[in-house]
Amino acid sequence: MTSVERKIVWEKWKDPYDEKDEWFPTKNNNKKIKPEEFLEEEEEEEITFEQMPQIFMANLGMSPVDRPPSIGKIFNFWTGHTSFSISAPIAAKIEGIEGVEILDIYTRYRFRVGIGRLFQDREVMNDIQRAIRSVE
Repeated sequence: MTSVERKIVWEKWKDPYDEKDEWFPTKNNNKKIKPEEFLEEEEEEEITFEQMPQIFMANLGMSPVDRPPSIGKIFNFWTGHTSFSISAPIAAKIEGIEGVEILDIYTRYRFRVGIGRLFQDREVMNDIQRAIRSVE
């Protein structure tokens, strides 16, 4: 068996449900309008169920229901893509690193960490890289 250097490539995690994220292009994508297009009539937008504010009825009347904030706004998530299998000892080593709030193992070669706000992203990522080198 050959020994492969353990590498991690980091990518900022993007919330797939965040509608403001670049994964979801908006209808008004800031395109420039030509002067001749000003004369064209605009399409009327239909109001869909998702655009309507959600409310619930209570004893004191109607109350709006706010959506909870996106988890990506609460935590500082990074995805790690590895050149090695993420075993139980490696996962335990990552969880033990100062600054790691959350560890989610997605696949054999991919994981997500939530880094605490009072820690520097790069320092925590470098600590993870150093720690996994010592795991057998």
